[in-house]
Amino acid sequence: MFEEFLIVISHSTRTLVAIVVGLVLFSAILLIGANAASELSFEGPLAPLTETIREIVFHHYEKAAFGALFAFGGLAVRFYRKDRKRLFY
Repeated sequence: MFEEFLIVISHSTRTLVAIVVGLVLFSAILLIGANAASELSFEGPLAPLTETIREIVFHHYEKAAFGALFAFGGLAVRFYRKDRKRLFY
């Protein structure tokens, strides 16, 4: 079973690309979100809310990153199943 998995993965370029793009996009979105949240600062009466709003902004980026990861993960599974059928049936 594991050997079959490795054979399909080695012959399925689309699956590998979907996995790599998903992981790279996940990391990139998290890094961009961390940078955007760290640059956020308020002055005056809103200054005490800075940390709370930073957490909220980073949480939105985190949700987007996980959404991209799961979307490309689902795409990789779909490509894997399609290529497995093509190779073994």
